[in-house]
Amino acid sequence: MNFEKPTNLKEEKDKEIQDMKRRVEKIEDKLGNPVDEGIKNTVVMFNICGFHTSQSCEGHPGEKHGTDFPWVQVGPEKPEKKEWKKDEQTRKIIKKKNKILKKNLIDLLNEFYKNRETSFGIMLSIDDMSYNFRVQSIAGEVMDIMSENDKKEKLKEMKGEMDDFTEFLKNKFLNGEI
Repeated sequence: MNFEKPTNLKEEKDKEIQDMKRRVEKIEDKLGNPVDEGIKNTVVMFNICGFHTSQSCEGHPGEKHGTDFPWVQVGPEKPEKKEWKKDEQTRKIIKKKNKILKKNLIDLLNEFYKNRETSFGIMLSIDDMSYNFRVQSIAGEVMDIMSENDKKEKLKEMKGEMDDFTEFLKNKFLNGEI
């Protein structure tokens, strides 16, 4: 094991990313499936930037499992105690933490889209859920009514958008801005 101290910020940040990659490699869903390869880097960067992920999908058009589009579910870490939803004070705390995460992500999305030209349906947005939210392309929810050819084309564009946002997060992290 190497205990040498990184010589600069970039090396330190790179090490943090590698450590998070190792953690994400160990994640499995309830069926024992690992994080989808096509969304893994996004999961790494969301977590390293303080956006705790609980689920994700790279997009699986035409398959029985998953969705037709890529998404990442984000929210505050929940208490270990399973009965936390019955405790109003804990629910309020978690909802507030969720709003803070959402605001921070909205700020990053605003910066990402400031000078970027992207078709509206491909743009990333936040799909609100009770105690968490999903980051996904706007048109993701209507993919199921598209033709197979349109699905394939849109999926490619949506994955590209998610990958570009992931790279944006990585650059901000490596530059010490997150």
